[in-house]
Amino acid sequence: MTADGLRALLRLGRPLDDPRVAAAAGWIDRRFDPTQNPGDFPPIAEVRRESAYYYWAWSAAHATRHLARARWAEALAAELLRRQRPDGSWRNPASEMREDDPIIATSFAIAALALSRSVIAAEPRSHAY
Repeated sequence: MTADGLRALLRLGRPLDDPRVAAAAGWIDRRFDPTQNPGDFPPIAEVRRESAYYYWAWSAAHATRHLARARWAEALAAELLRRQRPDGSWRNPASEMREDDPIIATSFAIAALALSRSVIAAEPRSHAY
């Protein structure tokens, strides 16, 4: 949710030095982990960490694009490529957020890879900023 909030603040025109933007970026800087959704999950909701991985990757990729965090983008892209299945799709074994459906997981993964690529290549391409 922090990546979503950061993305919303930036899309609403808040500058990078806005205290809320800086706080969100700092939280992500400290907790970024390309292998898992870094949120705080109570034990009863821990399943959501993995079940929303591809959504989190997509949201985090937006944050990397806005903040130009190439190390995040490179690490995230590497992890996504590691998770790609032999048939070219992505799929999450956790079903709560429907990422067990390759159509959903693959859509988020490809979008996250495209956003990561734009940061790595320093070519910001998007349908919207």
